[in-house]
This record gives sequence, structure tokens and C-alpha cells, in this order.
Amino acid sequence: MRTLTLGASLLAANAEARDIGPTFKKPLIVGASVSGGYAAPGPGTVLSTRYTDPKNIRTIAYNGTPGHVVLKNILHHNLKDHSVIIGVDLFFWDSIYPTAPASVAALRTLVKEAESAKIPLILGDIPDLLPGLQSQRAILNQELQQACARYSQCYLVPLSEVFQQIQRDRHLVYQTKRYTLRELLPDGLHLGPIASAYVADLMEDLLQGRSG
Repeated sequence: MRTLTLGASLLAANAEARDIGPTFKKPLIVGASVSGGYAAPGPGTVLSTRYTDPKNIRTIAYNGTPGHVVLKNILHHNLKDHSVIIGVDLFFWDSIYPTAPASVAALRTLVKEAESAKIPLILGDIPDLLPGLQSQRAILNQELQQACARYSQCYLVPLSEVFQQIQRDRHLVYQTKRYTLRELLPDGLHLGPIASAYVADLMEDLLQGRSG
């Protein structure tokens, strides 16, 4: 499983960081409201615009929509036309469904298509933001871990770990400043600007810290 260990940088494990500029030549961002920029520009957008012009970014995101539904609208496209797929919140709403088979099948198909296209795939695991409602969360997180273990260019952002640590500490220190959970998730669900930038940094570290 390729995840970022919170509080440590993957860059330290490598003599040189990878040049990830070409990865963001033509990004495809997919998911729900966070990816779509509901409360702030999504992490995928924040990271992509560090390396490419916004006109090169394509976003397919639908508020409150599970990933297996979103993916029906993209898997028929030629993914080889894109340089990376970013789905930080792609499977969040799948976690509240009564069963997981459709979501698991969609995830496996997505990984297979990304591997066929030979492009990186960045996904986020599913944090416990709706206690008692996310009955499929554990199953889907396990599937996400296994999916990224099978494909060498699949990167899994450990959002659950981040959220749990912030809950324990009651704050996040980012760029020398301390932020409360309310500042990071203003409505308790959607990322604010600081949290979005922080997650973008996590994704950037994952990509740059990968050994060749």
C-alpha cells in the first residue's frame, strides 16, 4: 500500500524528487463536490495549477454523487488523452450505500483503465465524516488500498489518517500556522482553502517521493 505517513516526508527517502511536471500536462479530475470546488478549489485543481494552465484541466464532478455513477460518464472516454487522473473524493458517497459491489467493480475498472493508459491515478481513502452513515467505508477503504497495491502508479492519499489526527490534536499545523477543524472543514464536510492546499501538498509529496 502506497500511502503518506503523516508527519514525515517521502522526499527524505529519496536523494532527488521526481520531476512531476509532465504528469500534469493534461489532468482529469473526477469526483464529487470537493473535487468540483464546492467550498474552495479542490486539491486536484490546486495541485494541477502549480504545473499547468487551468485550460488544460478537465473536471468531471457531481455534488453528492457516488463514484460508481460518476465513472459511468468518463470510462467511455479515451483516458490516454489525459496525463493523470485525480479522484480525491471519488468514492466518498459510495460509503453510504447499502452495498458495495457496484463501487468495487467501478474502482477495479478504473484502475485497469488507468493501467492500460499508463497514466498515474491519485485517489483518496474515505474519512469518517458522517458517523453511523458510512456502512461501506471499511470495505471500500480496503479495496482502495488493494487497488493501489496492484498498480504501481496508483497513489492513495490517507485522508482518514489526517482527519483522525486532527481530531486528536484539535488542530493542524500547516506552514507554521495552527488551524482548527472548523477552519479546515467549515461545514464539517467540505474542505476549505487551507485544507485543500494541505491535501494538494500530500499528493505532491506522494508523486515526488516515489522511487523511479
